[in-house]
Amino acid sequence: MLTRRQLLSAGAGGLAALLVTGVAGGGYPTGFRAEASAGGFRGRVLSLLTDQPIPGALVWAEPGGAIVAADVNGLYHLPLPPGQYTIHVAADGYLAMSRVQQLAGDPAPAPADFALLRERLTAEEEERAYSRLVKQPESPLIEPGIQEGRAVASLNNLPTQVKLLETGQWMDLEEYLKGVVPNEVPPSWPTEALKAQAIAARSYAIVYQRAHGYICTTTACQVYTSVRFDSTSRAVDATRGVVAAYDDDVISAFFFARCNDVTTRNSENALDWQTCAERGWNYVAYCRARGCGGHGRYDSSCGYYGHGVGMCQWGAWARAKEGLDAAAIIRRYYTGVAVVATGPATVTPTRTPTVTPTPTVTPTPTLGALLQQPSVSFLQVDEQPYVFRWTGNGTSYRVTLNGPTGTQTRDWAPDTTWVPPTPLALGDYEWQVETRNAQGQFAESTPQPFRVLSQVWRSRLPRITQRSSAGW
Repeated sequence: MLTRRQLLSAGAGGLAALLVTGVAGGGYPTGFRAEASAGGFRGRVLSLLTDQPIPGALVWAEPGGAIVAADVNGLYHLPLPPGQYTIHVAADGYLAMSRVQQLAGDPAPAPADFALLRERLTAEEEERAYSRLVKQPESPLIEPGIQEGRAVASLNNLPTQVKLLETGQWMDLEEYLKGVVPNEVPPSWPTEALKAQAIAARSYAIVYQRAHGYICTTTACQVYTSVRFDSTSRAVDATRGVVAAYDDDVISAFFFARCNDVTTRNSENALDWQTCAERGWNYVAYCRARGCGGHGRYDSSCGYYGHGVGMCQWGAWARAKEGLDAAAIIRRYYTGVAVVATGPATVTPTRTPTVTPTPTVTPTPTLGALLQQPSVSFLQVDEQPYVFRWTGNGTSYRVTLNGPTGTQTRDWAPDTTWVPPTPLALGDYEWQVETRNAQGQFAESTPQPFRVLSQVWRSRLPRITQRSSAGW
């Protein structure tokens, strides 16, 4: 059984230290029950940029419940009975990723290797990540029924599914996009750039599906694979149903990797980037040359990587760095378009607005619960408590915890810690803190998600406060 001390971790040690002291000889954390099977999955967890192992990386499956940690060589074995699973991998300081629709091996484990990307990269590392991850530097300039700049998919009755050419399988459009976006832009890019790519890929897929009755999973359309990253999947979810439209039609939102650091191209001047020869493609009203920059030009005689029409991906990266949101990026690169929410979602900046106090209050109070990443003082498998901590400048606070068994609430109190009276079941949770000051003004924090998985506290990923030995 994992002890209290084994579940402690310094901020720098993070997730890896959660289980490193509890790994048994077979590679399984003590205190966790794995299915009795020699099959399942076996592989290695490496750094994408260095190819070095990531010891202590956690690997788990859904459905399942078993969880294992990679050894010092990055190797793991996740024993599972025969079936189809989603395999998740996470490590402190890295972007969480997964593979969907994976068949467990029986009796021998099926191979499943993972290459994780760090959360924060230098400019040079961003370039290397793009070259290693992106499988398609341009969307094909295949005319999907465009006439004088009009696309074939009106905003009425847009498809919510696509048919994959290679398998004949119908698939939810949003789930399809979660397997497309990571192959088009690195998951480490700014959130608004990822959301802009999701909107462009959604628009392109809708028009292609309407025109052909299917969409392929190769570079002839948009590359689709089983790989998912949490950051790109969140970008798809945040823009669910959002498309770019021109004259009330969804556009075929062409995109490409990199312009010459000056401008994109008109559609009729589309560039064959391998020969720098002009193709003389069709005139498309929303694909006009637009100013671009803020990134290096491609190292070729013509300076473009891709055909140069539509959204420049590295330009979108630069625009997001400048503070533009996804809708503004889309309008920047497609002339005369509107960003339209065809479903319940809307495109909004990810920045959390600041709550400003009423000017007449003296002295001016600081509102807001100023919630930090959840900080856990200690946690054990066999006992409570799960400790919630936050910081704030109010005189009292109220905590709301929503989870699979319902809602728990701690009403207004002055302290900034809370131990829920009911043990937490396995599943996904979200908690939020409201604050109230002496003048009766209120503000609330941004909801914080986390997961309890096999009795391990997870918050993608939490910082777990380490206490000195004298503190126990």
